[in-house]
Amino acid sequence: MTQRQNVIIKSKNIKDKLSIVQIIILIPLAIICFPTSLTRYQTKNLIIPSNFPKASDLFPSLFILIFLSLFRYFLTKDVLNQLGEWCIDRKKWNNKKVRKERVKRFGHCVFKNIYFFITAPLGICLFKNEDWVPAVLFGNGKQDISLLWEDFPLTPQTNSIIIFYNWELGYHLQSLLFHLLSTPRNDFFETLLHHLCSVFLMTFSYTNNCARIGVLVLILHDIVDVFMYFSKWAIDLENIIPGSLCFIFLTFVYALFRLYVFPMYIIRAGLIAINYVPDTIKYKYLTYGLFMLMLFSLLALHIYWFYLIIQMLIHLISGKGARDIHSIVE
Repeated sequence: MTQRQNVIIKSKNIKDKLSIVQIIILIPLAIICFPTSLTRYQTKNLIIPSNFPKASDLFPSLFILIFLSLFRYFLTKDVLNQLGEWCIDRKKWNNKKVRKERVKRFGHCVFKNIYFFITAPLGICLFKNEDWVPAVLFGNGKQDISLLWEDFPLTPQTNSIIIFYNWELGYHLQSLLFHLLSTPRNDFFETLLHHLCSVFLMTFSYTNNCARIGVLVLILHDIVDVFMYFSKWAIDLENIIPGSLCFIFLTFVYALFRLYVFPMYIIRAGLIAINYVPDTIKYKYLTYGLFMLMLFSLLALHIYWFYLIIQMLIHLISGKGARDIHSIVE
């Protein structure tokens, strides 16, 4: 085994351990905080409005989970796998076992690409006129991010947020289920951490009436994932130019939304949220700490994945061709 291989294995073990530690910390905190999220605002000092978010509002996401799971299974099995057999370069992937795996990945990536191609514009259209959506996320209103916490914790809920949250939560539950049932890959724990953070953030942000900031997190991730998954399946085509060009553009979009917009808008807004939470709320600081832990965990994953993207981009520009980009988050 070469020195380079030893370094790679050692690096993988370290990042796996870091991801496992974060998961071990995350799950108990979620178990402690979630039950109180359902009752924390039911105090004599607060008059709860009729449109206050309830956990039951998210029950439709379970039907979305079932629908998307079945749709994904039959679409990939009956359509996308056959399309992959026809599209994927036979000269490059001529080994039967390897080609079968590439075809399978092709189907899953195209499914995800379709989902985000629909969901990203949907999110932008639903919320672009809200005053709390910044211009960098295509907001046309006042573009005042401080309005994320307007009247918090009694911020009025809207049907648009309920519908969007159920659609997105159903998808992320489906992705988590698929990930747990799939054959583990070298990015298993990082991807598991990503899925857990996504599901927990959505659940907690909604039940704690922080859905506005949750919407922004979802939209900025969805925009990047449109280009991410197009690159992931297009790079296996015989003509790699479309995939390569999209991958170059992905590098810019990823840096803009996940390394600039996410910390400068989302995390910054999260840091001031504690000022809007009444002192009478149970587990105020513990729950706030859990929110920020999940946000910073996502940022750490963003930085790590951007490092991988840069390595792949260097490999592409140097004329060595496009490397496998399937190690990026599923």
